[in-house]
Amino acid sequence: MARILIVDDEEDVVNFLPKEFTKRDYEVETALSGEEAIEKVKETRPHLMLLDIRMPEEDGVSLCRRLQTHPDTREIPVVFLTGCEE
Repeated sequence: MARILIVDDEEDVVNFLPKEFTKRDYEVETALSGEEAIEKVKETRPHLMLLDIRMPEEDGVSLCRRLQTHPDTREIPVVFLTGCEE
């Protein structure tokens, strides 16, 4: 089964999106911060990551850069999310 890691600081997002993916037979993990995401990546080895671009401590872009520097995580595809209201 394919595993997806959703990383977003908004609890509404991490509560809503997993339901949509599990309906389609994906295994889903969530994280509310970059540090939590790093731990989840080590534990679950996701096949895809959905990263929020805007997070308070570490944004999705810098998290993606960190993951790309490690041989075990650099090949994981990333999709960026944003709920920017401007």
